Amino acid sequence: MKAFERAVNLFHRHKFENAQRAFTQFIERYPHEAEMVVRARSYLAICEQQLSRPPATPRDAEALYDRGIVELNYGRLREAITYFQKALKREPEAPHILYSLAAAHARLGQIERALEELKEAVKRREVLRIHARRDADFVNLYTHPEFQQLVGWEVVEESPPLPPGTES
Repeated sequence: MKAFERAVNLFHRHKFENAQRAFTQFIERYPHEAEMVVRARSYLAICEQQLSRPPATPRDAEALYDRGIVELNYGRLREAITYFQKALKREPEAPHILYSLAAAHARLGQIERALEELKEAVKRREVLRIHARRDADFVNLYTHPEFQQLVGWEVVEESPPLPPGTES
C-alpha cells in the first residue's frame, strides 16, 4: 500500500517520470493485488500521456528567453535561436536577448549575423562588450578583426589571448 501511495503522491505533484517508474515497479512487484494494479495501470496511462505531450511553448519574452538559454546550454542551437527570435519579437529592445541570439549564431558559425547582433546588443548595453570578451560562445569570432574592435581588443594579425578556461 505504501508503494502505491508513494506513486500517487508523485503523480499529484506532477512528477510524471518518477510516478511512471513507481507505478511500473508497483505493478511488477504486486501483480496479485488485482484491484490496485488496475488503478496503477490507469495512473500509468495518464503518466505516459502527460510525458508524450510536448511542453507548452512559453508566451512572454522572459520565459521564451529562459527556454532559449536551456536549449543553448544543451547545444540545440537552432531551437535556441527560434526561442530567442520569438522573445525578441515580444521585447525588441532587450539587449540580453539579442546578445544570446548572437552567441547562438556564433556557435553555429554564422559569423556575420552574430557580429551584427552583437554590435546591436552592445549599442543597447555597453557592458555586454566586456562579457563578450570572456564568453566562450564567441570563440569562433575571436580572430575576426571586427569582433576584436567591438570588444576593445587591439586588432592583431594573430589570435588574441583566449579567455580563461577556453585554451585548447
